[in-house]
Amino acid sequence: MSKTRHIQIRMNQRAVDQEILELVLKFGVAQREGSVEKVMLTKKSIDKTIKHIDRLRAQFVRAKDRGGFVVVKNPDVDAEITIYRLDSYKRGPREVSA
Repeated sequence: MSKTRHIQIRMNQRAVDQEILELVLKFGVAQREGSVEKVMLTKKSIDKTIKHIDRLRAQFVRAKDRGGFVVVKNPDVDAEITIYRLDSYKRGPREVSA
């Protein structure tokens, strides 16, 4: 989306960088007022998002500590078939019988 000259001036005056703008647009709550839409990122919603990120990080650390995982699925029937640890299935060289 393009930026107006007005928002560019205000971002500069208020020391708001592009990353903050993107956070507001991505995680903020939209509220329609006539033909315009306001997107708000409040302290409360920021705290809620940080808690969610902390829980997500803990889950990633737990999965990493366990060596990673593989999910086998069949997208044709939208079914998850099985899950196993990434390092639990190590196939060695096959012996060829004569």
